[in-house]
Amino acid sequence: MLTAKLLDITGQKLLGAEGTVRVLGPQTKTIIGRLFEGLVAQSLKVYADANGVGVRHLRTVRGDHEIDFIIEQGETLLAIEAKFFTHISSNDVKQLNWLEKALPEMNVVKAVVYAGAHLVQRESDDILLIPAACLGA
Repeated sequence: MLTAKLLDITGQKLLGAEGTVRVLGPQTKTIIGRLFEGLVAQSLKVYADANGVGVRHLRTVRGDHEIDFIIEQGETLLAIEAKFFTHISSNDVKQLNWLEKALPEMNVVKAVVYAGAHLVQRESDDILLIPAACLGA
């Protein structure tokens, strides 16, 4: 990864505890997770620009809720989380479910771009799991 090389970050730092960085708010993420999120952001920005819409980020004032990416078109919000995991748990999607409950007047479409291999529509919470590899297709 070019960014990791430019930052002089080793494989151990990318994947291990040494790779945890402090970010704004109470959360911490691995460096590879932050790089993955940046890659997803870059792809979404290209697709959004081609369709004449913007990509936004949402974080509440207290920092207790955050959505990585929001794309709005009319009454529909596409809420997207980027997760560098191969399996997505209920905890990984709690912010998406919060947003849907917080905005009942909007059509909130929930999605997670993840490191997994399968495109899945979860029946339990109607969340679309999109492999990051699909962003380049």
